[in-house]
Amino acid sequence: MPGAPLKKGTFVNLNGSGGPNFAITFPGKGLKLGAGHYWVSVIANMSFGPNGWWGQYVNSVQHGYQAVWRNEGGCFGICQTWYTLAYVNRGPDLMFALKGKSRANKPG
Repeated sequence: MPGAPLKKGTFVNLNGSGGPNFAITFPGKGLKLGAGHYWVSVIANMSFGPNGWWGQYVNSVQHGYQAVWRNEGGCFGICQTWYTLAYVNRGPDLMFALKGKSRANKPG
């Protein structure tokens, strides 16, 4: 399950563009991470009334760790701590792409 956020890797109040499939661009030069495994988290700030549910596309095959989610605002009183997507009959994995530049690909 995810731990505390990285201080250097937390961005707030970023707007996505291009819905219904959207992209979120990090400000400045983005984020530099060392080798390892990281969790990616997105919180959708939207009202249910005019907007409905915020959904995700899921994979039928698991890649790496199982995807997890929590109901941050406690809507309907469910899943207010981390649960796997399998717990809510979704998943096991989310579809998304991270795009950027690898330091290993830079010359010199």
